[in-house]
Amino acid sequence: MVAGVRNHAAEFMPGGGFCTANLTAELRQRLDGMPLTSVGAETMFARVKRRAERGGISRHDTRMGAVLCDRDGTVSWARAKADADGLFRQAARAWRRGSGSRTMAEEDALKGAAKAPEREAKLAKKRKGKAAKAAELERVKAVTLASKFSALKKMRNDELVDQLKIWKLVEKNADVKKTTGTRTELVLALQPLIRDRFGAKANDLEPGDDGLWGQGLRRRAAGGGKKPKKGKKWVVQGEWEWDSTQEFIIERLIGKMVVDGSTAVPGRAGIKAGKVVYKVLWEGWPEELATWEEEDDIPCGEVDFVALYDAAQEAQEAAGSAAEVSDSEPEE
Repeated sequence: MVAGVRNHAAEFMPGGGFCTANLTAELRQRLDGMPLTSVGAETMFARVKRRAERGGISRHDTRMGAVLCDRDGTVSWARAKADADGLFRQAARAWRRGSGSRTMAEEDALKGAAKAPEREAKLAKKRKGKAAKAAELERVKAVTLASKFSALKKMRNDELVDQLKIWKLVEKNADVKKTTGTRTELVLALQPLIRDRFGAKANDLEPGDDGLWGQGLRRRAAGGGKKPKKGKKWVVQGEWEWDSTQEFIIERLIGKMVVDGSTAVPGRAGIKAGKVVYKVLWEGWPEELATWEEEDDIPCGEVDFVALYDAAQEAQEAAGSAAEVSDSEPEE
């Protein structure tokens, strides 16, 4: 190796084939672009490369450009300097004080130690996730499995989610792909599971009742619907009718608008211009019965529906703006 470096370097010394005295215009043209180096640089490169070959791995600092020009990574920059050899020697000294002073095993140990905190953080996150899954499984095991369609109608959305989790996590039913969705999606996913397990008697709903809507809500029949029970007042809207004493619970917000005075708010009258209104989807009710409500009339208790809706819209707009910027960038 030493002999090879010496022979190579000799070509650039006085009397060599590539020394300054022998660099004719024709030779310059023929060798234009060839990375010419010094004895110090070649020695350093050969030493690092040899050690990398012994270790059987490729190192970042065995690349010619990185080793020869530790300052800015360009051979041409160093060659243009008056004291090019001095720069190469300086790079060699810096390398020997750094990774060049360590064995391959020591270098690997340092890299491993540097990544240890990140690795430990990932492992801690995984352990935390596994513990949370185990705790959730134990909680779900304590939930009673519904065996009748009518039981689903009495449940809140979070209770319906727990029912699907029983089928997925405890019963290991492969047909359950997800445990989230609207109330309609949750009920439609649970009904066939209950029927398959408990038989046709599991459907204990009255004829015409699909079990998708909350208590007190029903579709009107072609002849005007069922006769209300004595003492009950029913509200009629299109093909739907419901008990006037029905409790309305917000499921989520699905729209927003600012009243400008020229456009009427569907289903509402007397709302002043400049007011902000949100379209409210009520829990257990179809989307066609969603209503526009003023912002001040929407409660912000344990769940701030207005804040959640506005945050989701801002995130969606930001994602759309990022996509537009990406599409407008020219291809390389």
